Amino acid sequence: MRDGKKKSLLFIDAVAEGTARLLPEDGPAFEFPAALLPAGAREGCQVEITAVLRCENGCREEIDSLLDELGDNP
Repeated sequence: MRDGKKKSLLFIDAVAEGTARLLPEDGPAFEFPAALLPAGAREGCQVEITAVLRCENGCREEIDSLLDELGDNP
């Protein structure tokens, strides 16, 4: 999406020791903090997760500066 948001439908494959293994419709499984899942979410459920970009051009310079200090800026 071009509006700074992305939604994904994910299948909860497993939940153990505070970590959920999520399976996207396409792509590899990944681990996600179970505490961030909605109440009642458990193995076998589907969840929709939305990611919203909160840092746009305004803070990019600050991030680049911090990465430069750490020596991690490509």
